Amino acid sequence: MDREPVESSHFKSIGYEPAARVLEVEFADGSVYQFRRVPPITFVTMSDSPSIDYYFDKHIRGRFPSRLVP
Repeated sequence: MDREPVESSHFKSIGYEPAARVLEVEFADGSVYQFRRVPPITFVTMSDSPSIDYYFDKHIRGRFPSRLVP
């Protein structure tokens, strides 16, 4: 999945696959996680948020199934 770099203290990049509804995030430590069943509007709102870190913590973390990408 293609990811775009972001300005964030916790993330290096984020990407989204609309057909699969999968959000992929690369954390500052280099780990990559995928979050499933994420609605497109959630990704758009996160991308446009003044604080991606805050948005992720309040609206994504713990709300969607996730897995570490090897």
